[in-house]
Amino acid sequence: MRGHFFGREILTTQLDQEGCKGIRLYYGRHHGVQQLLAVGATQNENDQLDGDFIVADDASKAPSCSGQLNILNN
Repeated sequence: MRGHFFGREILTTQLDQEGCKGIRLYYGRHHGVQQLLAVGATQNENDQLDGDFIVADDASKAPSCSGQLNILNN
């Protein structure tokens, strides 16, 4: 695994959540497969996990979804 891709829509949705000042990324595993999670964070850098906050967990993985070859994905 060399990289992950989250689309603009999910990241914008997270950033538009009330109190969200940034996004924190976590590495994890789901059924043994490496996964990247994006979670909104407040001004105090607290993760937005309680309630209806959105956690992005469906990133495209590189390779094979890595666009044109470059120094980072090759």
